[in-house]
Amino acid sequence: MQYVDVVTDDSILVLNTSTGDQVKFYTDDARYEKALKLLVVRDYDAIFKLDAKYIVSNFTASDSYGDVEITVKDGDGFVYIREHDITVKLHPSITKRIMKMNEQVLDSQPLINFISNMYDNPSKTAVDELYLFLEACELPITEDGHFIAYKIVKNDYKDIYSGTLDNSIGKTVSMPRNAVDDDRNRTCSAGLHFCSKDYLSHYGSCSRSNDRCILVKINPADVVSIPADYNNAKGRTWQYTVVGEVKDSDWRKTLSVEDYTTSAVVDSRTGLNDVAYNSGFEDGKRDAIDSTFEEFDYSSTTNQEAINYNRGYDCGYLSVYE
Repeated sequence: MQYVDVVTDDSILVLNTSTGDQVKFYTDDARYEKALKLLVVRDYDAIFKLDAKYIVSNFTASDSYGDVEITVKDGDGFVYIREHDITVKLHPSITKRIMKMNEQVLDSQPLINFISNMYDNPSKTAVDELYLFLEACELPITEDGHFIAYKIVKNDYKDIYSGTLDNSIGKTVSMPRNAVDDDRNRTCSAGLHFCSKDYLSHYGSCSRSNDRCILVKINPADVVSIPADYNNAKGRTWQYTVVGEVKDSDWRKTLSVEDYTTSAVVDSRTGLNDVAYNSGFEDGKRDAIDSTFEEFDYSSTTNQEAINYNRGYDCGYLSVYE
């Protein structure tokens, strides 16, 4: 392939003269600095992979699993659901996920599983509202296609409102689906509640310093509604499993800034018990891109912060040089 690049004071343009495809990044784009570094080493393929349309097109061309298949036509993404033989347009929030997973060199199977689970939800309204939640939140998905959200409970792991539901780690909590309010305009109503980090300051009482912040795993098929208040940052479901707890003693403060994890995909099969917030992953990734690109070996350490940092370093290395 033949490439031509044009660098000006405010942008980078790369043109594939064989196909006519081109990508352009401006200086105020978060991808500009990475594109500039890749340009220095003439890694044009990696530069194209920074572009959203390129990522979606390549993701869909090679990935087709199970009950769903994703394709791109005229720049728009579509999901074909084999079981029902229907095709629906891919929501931009899924494109965001594809971009983040591509950036972190992650396999696309978890996202395919997520989409397949989501379209098992019997309510079209719930599916449409779940997109609103995904757009507003940066929560990770699991390898089996569920997602992780937050919930605040009392110090004894009982729910705040009734004080009767046991939310100890490993417990699956449920109620009849038809007892959960499916009207998003009734913002405080019946259902099992979950939220993103942005809603934590509105959840429960900040005066109770001994409240706990737990992590719940939710199948998108089980989501019933996303209430309209607080920028779609909370939801109601009929079932979830408690998979971990944020152990940072200052979680109200740290989680108001950033989620407990920066990974797009987590493996809940190994458990998320005693998760402590740290920004090591992003720090390591940034340092890898800015350094001499020597891979770290994190297998010999048991310190979680060091592990996260070194994994981030490896991911930063791979995202540029593979």
